[in-house]
Amino acid sequence: MVEKKHGKREVPDGTSEDTTEPAEASPDAEASETVGIEELQARSRQRDEFLDLLQRTRAEFSNYRKRIERERLEWTERAVGGFVTRLLPVLDDFDRALAHADEAVDLRAFVDGVRLLKQNIDEVLRSIGVEPFEPDPADPFDPACHEAMTVEITDELPDQTVSEVLLKGYRLHDRVLRPAQVKVARSTPPESEEAPSQDPTDVQDAGEEEDTSDADV
Repeated sequence: MVEKKHGKREVPDGTSEDTTEPAEASPDAEASETVGIEELQARSRQRDEFLDLLQRTRAEFSNYRKRIERERLEWTERAVGGFVTRLLPVLDDFDRALAHADEAVDLRAFVDGVRLLKQNIDEVLRSIGVEPFEPDPADPFDPACHEAMTVEITDELPDQTVSEVLLKGYRLHDRVLRPAQVKVARSTPPESEEAPSQDPTDVQDAGEEEDTSDADV
């Protein structure tokens, strides 16, 4: 470590001049300063690398999301197109049947033709996994696959069971596309369950009290 040399020197005007020599920087301090700068530069490079990685990751994720959305739309269009392609022959049969409806002489033959068209539609639906379903009378009412349209008061069926199917439901594999619309059997009217019963003796006592008050007047 270099020591400072202190001293003063007189100049011609009578003043003194400081002759102290400036201290030289130590090698350890210079090395420490160099290491600090290199560490800052390394951290700066690392920050730039992380920022670049983040930007590239965001861009890749955005492109991935757009690609998945595009593939989903394409898959949906292909699925709908395949279903419509299977349904087109049935629609052609409907058009031919309606075109000759006014000329039909045998009503039963016309009805049989319409029934055949309905069977063809059912086959197309089954080919893509769509199946109709309807509960039997006295089956328990299930809100997961039944929709209660009205209540039927009856003692012939258990309470909270299906009394009549108004419209069949449809499933796509295990998922309900449309619940079956049904009537629900009830053993007693809902209003009678909520209305409190009144004791006839209460009515009689009230009448007697009213008569007594009139007599006093």
